[in-house]
Amino acid sequence: MPFLSPYCASKFSLEAFGICLHQEMKILKRLSGCDIKVILIEPGAYATGFNKENNNKKYEWMYDNSYFSKYCEIIRKNEIRIWNFIEQKPYTSIINKYIKAVESKNPKFRYTAPWWQSFFIQLGRILGM
Repeated sequence: MPFLSPYCASKFSLEAFGICLHQEMKILKRLSGCDIKVILIEPGAYATGFNKENNNKKYEWMYDNSYFSKYCEIIRKNEIRIWNFIEQKPYTSIINKYIKAVESKNPKFRYTAPWWQSFFIQLGRILGM
């Protein structure tokens, strides 16, 4: 979605850090027997209100002080349509992933939910998007 690059970059940096830390802990386990598990829990878009509230803040300045001011209403309507489509309403899918990750003696490295958002992200990675 346009104008979310700082948010996306911060999420990706945490993911990259988690991947690196996971690899380092695997080496540490081989060298010293220390078994520290690093896992990623990656929730998709849930209807918490955070996404819409965060997006709406940019319009406080974009309508008047932006190169995109004449496109703001089109961008805003498009964003509302996208959020209404992708945001998952019940939170149970990610709550169940958190519980599974925390209670597992051998957790997977990555937990994602809801499944359909995870599926499309993986499909995009396979297709090079």
